[in-house]
Amino acid sequence: MAKWKKSKKQRMIAEAQNLLSQYGKMTIRQIYYKLVVKGLLRNTRSQYNTYDVNMRDARRDGEIDPRDILDTTHFIANKIDTYSSPKSYLSTLNTHVHSLGQYYHLDLWRNQSQYLAIFVEKDALARIFEEVARPYQVPVIIARGNSSDSQLVDFIDYAQNRYYKIQVYSDLDPQGDVIAGDIIAKDETEPQLDRRLHAYKYYNFTTEREGILSHQIGKPYNLQKNIPDAKKILKDTNAPQFFKLHGNYDFYELDAFDTNDLKLIIKTNIEKHIVFPIWNKDLALETKNRKKIDKILKNVSIP
Repeated sequence: MAKWKKSKKQRMIAEAQNLLSQYGKMTIRQIYYKLVVKGLLRNTRSQYNTYDVNMRDARRDGEIDPRDILDTTHFIANKIDTYSSPKSYLSTLNTHVHSLGQYYHLDLWRNQSQYLAIFVEKDALARIFEEVARPYQVPVIIARGNSSDSQLVDFIDYAQNRYYKIQVYSDLDPQGDVIAGDIIAKDETEPQLDRRLHAYKYYNFTTEREGILSHQIGKPYNLQKNIPDAKKILKDTNAPQFFKLHGNYDFYELDAFDTNDLKLIIKTNIEKHIVFPIWNKDLALETKNRKKIDKILKNVSIP
C-alpha cells in the first residue's frame, strides 16, 4: 500500500501526538475522525487505509506510544501477580487492608424510580463509558455484533428482577439499528433487544436509544460520515430497512464523537434519571459508612 510523502505523514503524526496529549488514550478511529475535521485527511476509504498503515508504522518506530491507543478487543489473559516470599505478600496485604473502606458501596439506585444500564456497541469505547458510568453505579454491557444470549442472561441475573431503563448506544448503520432496536422486521412485534429479553421472561425494563440519534449528526457535534463498503451494504439484509427508516445510506460511528462531547452525552443521559436530593442523601450515608469501616480497619494488622 502506498504511503504519503514524509512531510504529510509527519504532520499527521504530530497532530495525532497533540490529540493524545490533549484527550488521553484514544482509538485509531477517534484520531482519524479528528484529523478529518482538522482538514489533514479526506474522509475516503483509501485515505483511511493509508492512515492506518502510517499509524502502525508510527507506533513501531516509537513516534507514538502504543499504550496510548485504545484496543479493548485484544488483551492478555491470566496475568497473575506474583510475590518473592510469604512476607512480601503479607506486607502487601497490610498496605491494602487499611484502604478497603473505599470499596464499600451503598446501592444508590435503591430509592430511585428505576435502575439504569447501558448497552454500547463499540468495545473500543468501553473505557469511556465505564469511566463516566462508574460513579453512578451504572453497569455497561458491550453489545458488539449484538449481545449473546449468555451475556443477556448474565445481565438478567445481575438485575435481580429490578426495574431497569436500558440506554443503548450504537453506530448509525444497519447493524447499529438492529442493536438499538430501531429496525423491526415485518414478522416481529417488538425491537430485537426487547424481544430477546422477553424470551427469558425478563419484563422489568424499557429501552431507549441515546446515540447515535439523527439530531446528533449536525451541530453542535458535526459528525463525519463513515465510509461504507458497498459490497457489505448489498449483503446486509438489514440495509433495505435502514434505507426505509432513514431515507439514505449515510452511516456514522460512535467513534466520530469528540471524546469530551461523548462523555457529556453519557453523563447527561444518566443524570436525567436521578432525583438528586434523594441521591445525595444516600451518597452521604455511603461516605459515613466508609468512615466507619476505615476506623475499624485502622488498627488491623496481618502478622
